[in-house]
Amino acid sequence: SRLRWIDMAQAYGVAHLVYFDDPRSAGKEMLDWIDSMDILLVPSKTEGMPRVLLEGLSRASVIVGSSVGDIPYLLDANEVVDKHDWQTLARRVSELLDNKSLMIEIARTNFSIAQSFQIQNLSDKRNNFIKGIPKDA
Repeated sequence: SRLRWIDMAQAYGVAHLVYFDDPRSAGKEMLDWIDSMDILLVPSKTEGMPRVLLEGLSRASVIVGSSVGDIPYLLDANEVVDKHDWQTLARRVSELLDNKSLMIEIARTNFSIAQSFQIQNLSDKRNNFIKGIPKDA
């Protein structure tokens, strides 16, 4: 629960530096929340295909994530950090916040990546794959 994280922040003396937001409902509320962020962080220690990452890509978000699950397959290598390397994560966030033109470039790239997940593109890929299977297989 959220209280666990608040207690941990207090124990480490950083509670005044962080804010633990309430959970969001799927849909417009979640998308509005993602849109309000300068950078979407996905610093997971374990992950499959994080839905928030796909939602962030579709919103042209600037995203930095950890090197687990499918995150490295969806983000540029510069936006992927080792799951234990909080210092590199912090440094990358700082670099991005200091370089708005780079953030715009990353946002455009991420939106392009999201386009490959549109239903028509996925259908085309599936159909092309099926056409390539020999009929006697």
